[in-house]
Amino acid sequence: MRLLCSVALAGAASLALFGCGGEGPTAPLSHEDVPVVMGSEFFVLEAGTAGWSGTLAFEYRNRTDRTISLLNCRGSFALRLEKWTGREWVLGWAPVLQSCLSHPIEIPPGESHEHELHVFGGFPDRSIYPKFSVDEIRGYYRLVITSAYWDYDPDGPEWGELVPLEERVSAPFRLETP
Repeated sequence: MRLLCSVALAGAASLALFGCGGEGPTAPLSHEDVPVVMGSEFFVLEAGTAGWSGTLAFEYRNRTDRTISLLNCRGSFALRLEKWTGREWVLGWAPVLQSCLSHPIEIPPGESHEHELHVFGGFPDRSIYPKFSVDEIRGYYRLVITSAYWDYDPDGPEWGELVPLEERVSAPFRLETP
């Protein structure tokens, strides 16, 4: 009899099962179960002269009844890639962003925002950032948007109410390197 570990990914209603050994999802969430829909379930990062790079297309769907405001700087907004360790989600990569505050990207209820995330992670032996914060890049990840707010207040720094995690996360996807 094989034991399975359950991991809540997008709230109590949305569960993904992972093998206890960490080999990946045995019952992945469908695109309808999560608000961040990745363009693929599998992405390959290419090795360049200074680091790993690739493009991850995704769509952020507002499934709530409130407008979501994405705080951004010239269209780039805060997010992170979390890697599944077999036991928990850990920070795998996050971009370096400029420090400015552009008008928020507003996503009304029932609407969506398409985006291409250009990932670059410097090789460990180089002084180039950002870098992946995990030893092994290959594995299962999820994308988490960290700058999504309700009731945006331009007079912040309390910019509004942070949208709950289950409304700003993707289903697991696989990252590979050659």
